[in-house]
Amino acid sequence: MGWGTVKVSTRLFSMRTEQQTPLEPSERPTISANVLLLGYAGLLPPLGLILADWLLPSGPIQWGGIVGPYAAVIYSFLGGSWWAFAMKEDPPSTSLLVLAVSPPILALLTFFAGPQLQNILLAVLIAISPGADYLFKLKGLVPPWWMRLRFRLSMGLAALTVLAIYPSYFA
Repeated sequence: MGWGTVKVSTRLFSMRTEQQTPLEPSERPTISANVLLLGYAGLLPPLGLILADWLLPSGPIQWGGIVGPYAAVIYSFLGGSWWAFAMKEDPPSTSLLVLAVSPPILALLTFFAGPQLQNILLAVLIAISPGADYLFKLKGLVPPWWMRLRFRLSMGLAALTVLAIYPSYFA
């Protein structure tokens, strides 16, 4: 079962589902400091690139232009996480595996848009990605703190990805 969750099996329309019962606040597992630190550290590169665009004199490089490819890499990385979670099932669900391989394919397709549209598309994909995480949560495949952390990091990266196109309108 893992991660300190309590699972209860129920029958609904002849389908077996697993639900997690809520834990008391004192029983809720906390996110390790390393996970928090490294998770939020992933927002530093786009933040630094955006600040470089705003604060440094104009030059041949538009630093914020690197945020789109960075967001594509992070979005692809989410697919790897989803793949690992899907593999916890025996046998793995085909629909979860298809969901897991979609981020790198979708991220690649955004490169065929212009850089500003790429950022907008990636921001939307990243902003809605916690919905996919929720499917894994419903099956009990993610740690209980996963959704809270993923939502915050996704919204942060989505906002920074859109913000990265802002300086180009005023150059």
